[in-house]
Amino acid sequence: MNAFIDTARKEASRVLRLNATPRGFLAAKGGYDSLWARDGAISILGALRTRDAKLLACSRAHLRTLKRYQRADGLVPNHVNVKTKRIWYGGNIGRISAVDANLWYAIAALEYASSARDRAFLREFKPSILKALTYTRHLDSNNDDLLEVPEASDWADLLPRSGNILTEDVLHYHALDRAGQILNQSAFRRRAGIVRRAIRGRYWMTDLDATRRRPEKWYGTPVEEFFSRTPPFLLSHLTAFGFSWRVDPWGNVLAALFGVLTKSEARRLVKYLFGIGVSDPFPAKALYPVMYPGDPEWRDYMPAGLHNFPHQYHNGGIWPFIGGFWVTLLWEIGEHGKARTELEKLAEANRRGLENEWEFNEWLHGVTGKPMGKKNQAWSAAAYILAHAEVTGS
Repeated sequence: MNAFIDTARKEASRVLRLNATPRGFLAAKGGYDSLWARDGAISILGALRTRDAKLLACSRAHLRTLKRYQRADGLVPNHVNVKTKRIWYGGNIGRISAVDANLWYAIAALEYASSARDRAFLREFKPSILKALTYTRHLDSNNDDLLEVPEASDWADLLPRSGNILTEDVLHYHALDRAGQILNQSAFRRRAGIVRRAIRGRYWMTDLDATRRRPEKWYGTPVEEFFSRTPPFLLSHLTAFGFSWRVDPWGNVLAALFGVLTKSEARRLVKYLFGIGVSDPFPAKALYPVMYPGDPEWRDYMPAGLHNFPHQYHNGGIWPFIGGFWVTLLWEIGEHGKARTELEKLAEANRRGLENEWEFNEWLHGVTGKPMGKKNQAWSAAAYILAHAEVTGS
């Protein structure tokens, strides 16, 4: 196994270097020729583990490109097209917002400054980081300490999530927490604690308000029996008028990794995610259970680009970048044997390709494991580097 996972590590570095440009990381050379805030931040986290001078220089350049186009109110671009030079603050579909862009930008800038121990960089970026976090704070329009997010405005931009979305709130908590630590500002640490309590208070869905909205049964199980204990996962999103029982593995893994969940809660979550097959055949799926046309949560826009059919793309497809964080979580909660096994499966997912081996594809079919996205994904490579470093200590 060691030779295989180490080969995957070398190939991941190759793909990350392939996407390195003088202005930052492409999302996927030849597929997504833009510098994305989200994809780029994850690429930067992986680059920091390599200590590669070219990748570190690209990380600095990426953050400076985003900072250059940050609006006066603090909003950073969702992505910058390196070919057309167009600056996008929303998404490609319907110009919807990308609420997590600011959060990933702040996290990446803070982690770069901390990892590189670059005080000059931190002085340069501190005003920009503060503006980005202030802009995000204003998205809490009803003062309940959670962010209000338009439909399909998180990373899963073809799924009907809206209102309070788990991924965004967890990223918000983590950005505030890291800002408090790295900038040594107690106000951020206090704010992070408030946001964490709000997440735990709402997304477990065990309060009286939730009781009034529970169905009579949950996938065949009497609700009162199910609610005799705390659910094993945080809800994916909720609004003033309802919520979804579908599981968002990505948001839950981040909640466990960043400390929103306790270690015992994280272990219970992991057991549950294994039970629903989150890493079968490869880590990790983006949604459970999948949606089908006619489902109350289905939207007509979901198949845009022939993407979100059942077991595809955000609708239960396998995303290797999520897999990297999944493996990292397994290692951090002490499931070392399972982490090694999952890392090998993740290496195999990244090896698979439509044309050649080691394509580090964007996403794979959730049942067959067939690659179906764009190849040479920087964040797939970076997340593998993160997972490999965690498991091997190198």
